[in-house]
Amino acid sequence: MKITWQNEKGLTRHNVRRGGGEGHNPVRDYSSVEKRNNTTPSPMPSGMRSADFYRAAIPTGMKQDYQGNNRMVLNSSGGVEQAINYYAFGASFAENPARTDQFVQKYKYNGKELDRMFGLDYYDYLARIYDPIGDRFWTMDPLAELRPNESPYSAFGNNPVRNVDPTGLYWVEKKDEEYAKKLQKEMGNRVESEQKSLDKLNAKIAQNQEKGKDVSKDQTKADEMKANIDNLNTGISELTDMGATTEKGFTYNMTSEDVGGAKIENGVVVMNIAGNGNVANGIHESSHGFDIWKSGMPSTVPAFYTTETKAYGRQFSFGGSSVMPSSDWGSVRSLSDITTPWVTGITHNGDYMYGQQIMGTKYNRALLRALINEYRKK
Repeated sequence: MKITWQNEKGLTRHNVRRGGGEGHNPVRDYSSVEKRNNTTPSPMPSGMRSADFYRAAIPTGMKQDYQGNNRMVLNSSGGVEQAINYYAFGASFAENPARTDQFVQKYKYNGKELDRMFGLDYYDYLARIYDPIGDRFWTMDPLAELRPNESPYSAFGNNPVRNVDPTGLYWVEKKDEEYAKKLQKEMGNRVESEQKSLDKLNAKIAQNQEKGKDVSKDQTKADEMKANIDNLNTGISELTDMGATTEKGFTYNMTSEDVGGAKIENGVVVMNIAGNGNVANGIHESSHGFDIWKSGMPSTVPAFYTTETKAYGRQFSFGGSSVMPSSDWGSVRSLSDITTPWVTGITHNGDYMYGQQIMGTKYNRALLRALINEYRKK
């Protein structure tokens, strides 16, 4: 569980993001014993006032379970102001103290606002209104075509223990969060390993500088290592942002194909991961997923190559040349080698795969190969 605070304008959460800030599924997963059993609120952040701001200026915090349900309201001394239990689909019971007015903490199930006006007790899920007694939304899911086997009024995929619905649009499977966390962990491990090597190299450079030796080659190598570390840290941050937004849905589709891809399907960013979840390809396609969210599908050739060089650069920073595809332009030894010509020269099943995508019916393999060879000579 985590402590959250309110200011006078409403709920302000600190250090609590969907998926713990490490994935795509909004289900919060606080697995450590320390977090689960923590019963003492953290110090009151400056500028924060009352959670029950309508009644009195008593600083309070809230404790949430793994689904983001607000279970307790605490005062500044750690005492329990309010305790709430829920049935699986969100109806509250054993609420202590029991109140039915609007002058108490009103963000409850999944952290959503409970509207008790006229005794209806509906939850505001932004896109739709949810009825916890009827276990359904009142209006159709705008993205119902994504789940043709389910009722467009159903909530949480009919599994509220496993899934939550951040906006009322659709639910995200836990597998997406788990895979995103895996990618972040793999990139984090690589960053840690690369940083240790960089620290040793920097120490060597410093020693050689003191001796008056030429360190230009080592310095170039150190700069490249630093660039890879920064690139991976950016990838980790992008996944965090993708998991935290309610603007767009993201999902991973594992495929046995040897080529992945990313696209928008009915408003959801779908990332197809080759090799049944190959990590290097997952990192590559996640870069595309982020770019699609921020800028949409590339509509020009320069934009297309910009996103591809970025994605291949992220892939290289993670695994080096061993995880890079073959290109007739040449091998990759550093991030600077990943250019538009290099991407154009990537072959798959004997063809230039990106040349085919861009040129369409005008694609001519022999002509493109001749152009690549001609430019390599220059």
